[in-house]
Amino acid sequence: AELAQMRPKVNMMQTKLEQLHKKVEEGKREHSKREEYEKRKQEEKKDRKAASLVLKAISDRADKAQKALLHLEECAKPFTSVGETDLSSMEKPLTVRNAVTTASDGLSSLVGEAKEC
Repeated sequence: AELAQMRPKVNMMQTKLEQLHKKVEEGKREHSKREEYEKRKQEEKKDRKAASLVLKAISDRADKAQKALLHLEECAKPFTSVGETDLSSMEKPLTVRNAVTTASDGLSSLVGEAKEC
């Protein structure tokens, strides 16, 4: 008789225990998802930082190459500012040519460095 009275309580407790197991399993899955999300978030942050450093290096090298190009243009101005017929009247053409060659070599070197990034 007593066992018959306790049977509904036991069934109810078993149901509650099963529900609790389900909640624990669901909590484990949600926690795992959150951990994976945080891990991806940290990896993305690290990737963004690395990309930022690479872009900064490229930008710096491109700026140096741009300055070298302006220097080359400045060195070549005596050649580019006179007409073809006036080239023979230019003072110190070899000095200008050497300056242009040096500036051109420097620019080529900087462009090569920029491409390596």
